[in-house]
Amino acid sequence: MAESLKILMLEDDNTDAEIIRRLLNKDNLDFESRHVMDKESFVSALNEYNPDVILADNSLPGLSAREALEIVRNRSSHVPFIVVTGSVSEEFAANIIKLGADDYILKDRMTRLPVAIAAAIKQQQILALAVKAQEDVIRHKIERQKEVSRIILQTQERERNILGRELHDNINQILASVSLKLGYYVEEPDNNLEIVESCRQTLEKAIAETRKLSHMMVMPSFSQSSLKEELEILIGNYAYKKIVQFNVTDIVDATIPSPIKETLFRIAQEQLSNIAKHASAGTIAMQLSNSDNFIAMVIRDDGIGFDVGQKRKGIGLTNIFSRVEPYNGTASMESTPGNGCTLSVKIPLKH
Repeated sequence: MAESLKILMLEDDNTDAEIIRRLLNKDNLDFESRHVMDKESFVSALNEYNPDVILADNSLPGLSAREALEIVRNRSSHVPFIVVTGSVSEEFAANIIKLGADDYILKDRMTRLPVAIAAAIKQQQILALAVKAQEDVIRHKIERQKEVSRIILQTQERERNILGRELHDNINQILASVSLKLGYYVEEPDNNLEIVESCRQTLEKAIAETRKLSHMMVMPSFSQSSLKEELEILIGNYAYKKIVQFNVTDIVDATIPSPIKETLFRIAQEQLSNIAKHASAGTIAMQLSNSDNFIAMVIRDDGIGFDVGQKRKGIGLTNIFSRVEPYNGTASMESTPGNGCTLSVKIPLKH
């Protein structure tokens, strides 16, 4: 059974307060009421009584309906507030509504009060739902921003880890090898000239590794080169280990904004790295195409594949999906164990 409507009456005339009660009883309204006559009692009732509706006279000594309304709305309260008063000017009526009152009723025309109460309750319920919906949207945006921040931090940490491993596992070991060989040469300089040539070749390898690592970490300047050219350079880092096929269809480089080029480049870099490390693939195929409305990239491999449902939780794949979202793009991953993997990315060129 629904609870009785709790009505708070701010009224300095006991007779008028009783008239209001009788009118509402006559209309068969299920309610209870509390009657207050001053500011202190009014504020106390707001705290303790928690009214569903407020009916306020405008002629109380020391507290006007306008002041009472400000007290209520400053609490961010959606309690319906109806002014019940004597004769007022049109200017007063317009201003009190602008300030947030739901309605005003003249005391010589109070037969409309029950209908006004029902309408005010409905109006404030709608307003409260709208405010809640807005708060939910803001809360969702905040949570999304937190999620994006977490992904960014995780991505940065992952890139640092990659850089550290590459420096330690590749370049550091190459240079250590050079140092060791030069040590042999110092001991026997006349008979070990081939060591010098070996060191020179090893240093060339270290330089190549450094360039490769730099290219991984630094975003290309697409004002000086095209997306196709930069992807070809990127693919070149993997071609000596895999058969990499690169197919470009109808690419109009000038129609692709630089941020989208950067996004596609990072996604290609991420996926090629994933394939090189985990897929055990022999062949990689990349296709790039665009129209007036979108650009698409597909990367396939013939590797060991994986369970997409489990892999989606990984940070690498999460990064790919997160990169396309700011551009209203889509990304999908198709793979099953033993059947390779296909990554499809599609980004609109016009927002």
